[in-house]
Amino acid sequence: MKSTVRTLADIEYFVKELIKESVAAHPDTDFYSFINIQTGERTYSDDEADTRNKLMADSFYVCERLGVDIYEFVMDINIRETQFLSSLILNS
Repeated sequence: MKSTVRTLADIEYFVKELIKESVAAHPDTDFYSFINIQTGERTYSDDEADTRNKLMADSFYVCERLGVDIYEFVMDINIRETQFLSSLILNS
């Protein structure tokens, strides 16, 4: 996981990393609130949640500075990546 987000490419990398972690993150959701459905435990430690919350806050700043709607941008990445992953699973 990167420690900073400065560009749209960084945001895309961050969102893809969340997808690899099997997390369907929404830009407004605090990473402290993620719970592992199988164990009932928190998905992220305090340090991990702090890192992801900072990266998401940075993502908001980058999108605002560039005039990009963060919700659409993140949704497009999620749709594109999860469709790609679904096609890999279905074709294997």
